[in-house]
Amino acid sequence: MHYVILGAGAAGLKAAERLRMLDQKGRITVVAEDIRPASRCLLHHYIAGFRTLDDLSFVPSYFFGENSIRFINKSACPSIDFDQKIMRLHNGERLHYDRLLIATGAHAVVPPIPGLARADNVYTLRTHRDAENIAEACGSGDRTAAVVGAGLVGMDAAQALLQRGVKVHIVEPADRILPLQLDGPAAKIYQTLFEQEGAIFHTRVAVASAQKDRTGRICSLLLANGETIPSDFVVVAAGARPNLSFSSQESGNIPKRGHALKVDDHMRTSTLDVYAAGDVTGISSIWPLAVKQGIVAAENMAGKDSVLEDTFSKINALNFCGLPALSIGEVSPPEDAGVTIETLALGDVYKKFVTANGILLGALLVGDIAKGGFYTAMIKRGLPLRHPAEPWNENFTDHFAIDEAARFFYAETAVK
Repeated sequence: MHYVILGAGAAGLKAAERLRMLDQKGRITVVAEDIRPASRCLLHHYIAGFRTLDDLSFVPSYFFGENSIRFINKSACPSIDFDQKIMRLHNGERLHYDRLLIATGAHAVVPPIPGLARADNVYTLRTHRDAENIAEACGSGDRTAAVVGAGLVGMDAAQALLQRGVKVHIVEPADRILPLQLDGPAAKIYQTLFEQEGAIFHTRVAVASAQKDRTGRICSLLLANGETIPSDFVVVAAGARPNLSFSSQESGNIPKRGHALKVDDHMRTSTLDVYAAGDVTGISSIWPLAVKQGIVAAENMAGKDSVLEDTFSKINALNFCGLPALSIGEVSPPEDAGVTIETLALGDVYKKFVTANGILLGALLVGDIAKGGFYTAMIKRGLPLRHPAEPWNENFTDHFAIDEAARFFYAETAVK
């Protein structure tokens, strides 16, 4: 049995590890464009100078050798013949597979802003090459950068640039930074911390165009409100799309796709013996779910009957300027959602809980993330609160019981 995995991100490498555990004799080949596996969650630490490229990998250097896995790198956009089960690499090599996992992740999106796309001093932050390019752009002198987008990736980039001594302008069309993870008060806490580090924010405004110098490099950004931001280079963090760049021969056997590869709860595509996991499926962009998808895909590739049961993805952990936060579930419901909101603010600690009919729908913890796992379980299971008026006092002991074998379990069942 020859297992081929296209992609060396969280889903692909976890699948490779699981396959080797389940099949000691099968051949496993991992094909990836990157020179080495790298965690995109750590890339900003390289830019800041806190990690080397070798420190960006989430698997040890001996992973492939110890597990007898062949790793083929620098193979961009392979061609796949799904009828013949053959992958053709850029160097002409042909790989015949018995079972294939497509885990190509996603690619960064550069919005169609006039003058932005083709300038050579515009960067995204998705791969170790991106991190290298941004680190080089920082130089050692007085530099100014513009970060377009204040989501998780944008704020990671902004923090790293500030740590390198770069002056940073951050542009975000929404009314606050980290709009998908934080509400207004929490976002203000972090914005203030960043401003104390020297960051300059431009919220509620979009970039209208990029202005170039005589060499074709961007020297400033023109905002929709008429303001001009000087910039020696630009980091774009405007989202990502599933990476479907691999090509295939025309046939009726190509996996179904829209904006992403379509999979069932076994991570199977519509094509026999072809599976997909991670960002390429469009299910979620969070790391833990990509890992779970990779495990389920591997187990089914190895002949087990495994189902992806946990698809909860609305959870994000943040740590900017030394202040941790955890955002779980629905933390910014619309005003007409008919929910109850309870907040607690004590110094640098801010907590917000969103409930409906005594059921916890969302929890936002800033400064103190204790009991984050407990609140996550409450939200995922739909368990009723015992202290709805003061949810910060809710405790796991209110919900746990012990069975005859001295095992802990949730005493209540989820509300349907």
